[in-house]
Amino acid sequence: MNSITNLYFEVYSENEKEKKIHMCADLPKDSDLYSISFFFTKEEFKKFASGSWSTFIDITYHCQSIGDMALFFSINVPRETYGTMNVPFYSLQFPVFARRIILRAAEKIWAKNSTDREKIVVDDERSARWVKQYGDGKGEVEVDIVSPETSQLYNEIKDKGGEFNDRMERLQTIAKNGTIAFFQTGKVRLMKDWDGFTFDIISPKGKSTMFGGLVNHGRDGKFDWSIHT
Repeated sequence: MNSITNLYFEVYSENEKEKKIHMCADLPKDSDLYSISFFFTKEEFKKFASGSWSTFIDITYHCQSIGDMALFFSINVPRETYGTMNVPFYSLQFPVFARRIILRAAEKIWAKNSTDREKIVVDDERSARWVKQYGDGKGEVEVDIVSPETSQLYNEIKDKGGEFNDRMERLQTIAKNGTIAFFQTGKVRLMKDWDGFTFDIISPKGKSTMFGGLVNHGRDGKFDWSIHT
């Protein structure tokens, strides 16, 4: 789950109907967003655990989630009437299978209707155990190139190696995690978009599970690739 540390969830009930879960994590020191501290209601966390395309708001904090990706950012309300806002953010790869494990544990805590906060700690050992047990997709992944122009650009950049291939490997890992049997195939569909690509991750059942861009922020012939969802 990227390079976050001290990840845990506080689960509690305010009353019989209002149940919440507080997600906390420390982020890398070079991140503009220093930490994650986000409150979900029970209904919101169920949606978060499903991996569907969703947006959640906790006062000035926002979370956009689709598939295994969760984008956390903070919007401070400006005093000016108009202008440009500086929005610190952090894009977290948080596998759906891990969210569902946490949801199952939270459901048991919510069933107690206790106002005391119980903590679910996700340390490196537990995370590695989850990945080994649930996270390794069993099937194959196919890179689906939709046009000759896309194929030409893809092959040119791929042959140069570097971080582009790292980003593609990350997308392929997400697609593979959507397969549960060796005979299933997930797809990463690419289409040329200026000097980068749009991508669509397709499940073995043919459904789109994540859509976004593989964007080159580099200038003067230099590459600086990032995944946008």
